[in-house]
Amino acid sequence: MAVGGIPGPGPFRGFVPYDEAGAAIFFGRSAELQVLAAQVTREAARATALTGEAGVGKTSLLRAGLVPHLARQGVLGLYVGAYRTIDQELWQSASRVHAEPPASGENATDYLVRLARASSGGTLLILDHLEDLLRDPAGAPKLAELGEMLATAATAAGPRLRFLLCAERGAFHLLDRLQPTSGLSPAPQSWTELGRLGQEQAADVIEKTALQTGTFFEAGLAAAVAVDLCRRGPCLPLHLQIVARTLLDLRLTSLRRYERSGGADLLIPLFFERLVGEAGGRPARQVLMAVAASPICRAGELAVRTRLPRPVVDQILSTFV
Repeated sequence: MAVGGIPGPGPFRGFVPYDEAGAAIFFGRSAELQVLAAQVTREAARATALTGEAGVGKTSLLRAGLVPHLARQGVLGLYVGAYRTIDQELWQSASRVHAEPPASGENATDYLVRLARASSGGTLLILDHLEDLLRDPAGAPKLAELGEMLATAATAAGPRLRFLLCAERGAFHLLDRLQPTSGLSPAPQSWTELGRLGQEQAADVIEKTALQTGTFFEAGLAAAVAVDLCRRGPCLPLHLQIVARTLLDLRLTSLRRYERSGGADLLIPLFFERLVGEAGGRPARQVLMAVAASPICRAGELAVRTRLPRPVVDQILSTFV
């Protein structure tokens, strides 16, 4: 995927999370992965949860970390991150992990139950970005539809089907809205909050990613960037990815060039300036500011708010993500 017209995804992703295909270059979260894997496979844990602030790397941990890890244990991990067309999202998820395709006319619930029964170690359904649905004032019907599907599948598949509910920290308390229709609620001690990266973790991510992909970084650059990113405390993985991506794009791969660039404090806004420029300049800036002002990013609403034609908004959004 390209970000702002910049070739991608590349070793460092900017906004784009690592997915199942990027598992070999996903580093820095081995301890968190072990904790999460133990949580979701614990005998009594039918429904568990993951939370954390935006940009902390939840989606990358789930797709590039947890799903491949579970596969090695014989557990089928199905990742769903959007809910407008749940059937299609589920089918695409199964396709990514090479599961059996749905039969003709088979609905999402029956398909999910069949996959859970057929998998040697059972199935974990991962529901990410639930905050988009939980915060949406118009999302109640879709939330009820999802809850009913989960309740039916949970009953039919029994303990072979488990659920991991994922939402941003600011919306975590809203998970209770899914319980009345789904019957699912994480028990105490059955949820994990993903934290930021410490300095050693950040340096490890940069260095190992560069080595694994044959990317040239001068010796000591990874450590210098990590110190810079963590000056005020642990850093967001999103900021690390943006800075490392910008280093490659601008060929700032030596210590001297990095120091002359102004470091992370300048490279992060520079990334956004380049992104906005590639996406169309002033109209793209309007859309980006409107998105930042609201967690619900429907294209139609953005077109009204920015007074831009809907096709223009659609094009800008496709560039951003």
